[in-house]
Amino acid sequence: MITVAGKLVSETTDDEIKYDALRFLSYAYQSKGELEYAKATLEQIPEIYFTKLSEMASLLDGREKFEVANKQKWISYETLLQMIQKLYEYYMSSNEIDKAVEELNSAIKLLDVFNHPNFEKNYRSFFSSELSKI
Repeated sequence: MITVAGKLVSETTDDEIKYDALRFLSYAYQSKGELEYAKATLEQIPEIYFTKLSEMASLLDGREKFEVANKQKWISYETLLQMIQKLYEYYMSSNEIDKAVEELNSAIKLLDVFNHPNFEKNYRSFFSSELSKI
């Protein structure tokens, strides 16, 4: 994986392929326990504070506006759930149990508000299971 991803990074002129290869490469380094290499690899990907979808939602009208806004909403929602999970993991590893429980409860409240079947099964199961362990 490291050889193939490294070759893609060095040889491609397509940014989308390069950034995906860097992402895969960082996970490969992480799985080998080489966290400094993983971090250095991720540092090569530019930070973007907006997405094409969010900008399109601001500029388009009608059905196109709906489609891109809806897609971005669900991407953002899943990212939010994933970041709550990461914060929970951090708080648990830091033995900050009260904060970990707050994160789990926040995630469950979000799942109650949005109630989307694509996210219910895995996320609710994970957050509820973790909460029951504490």
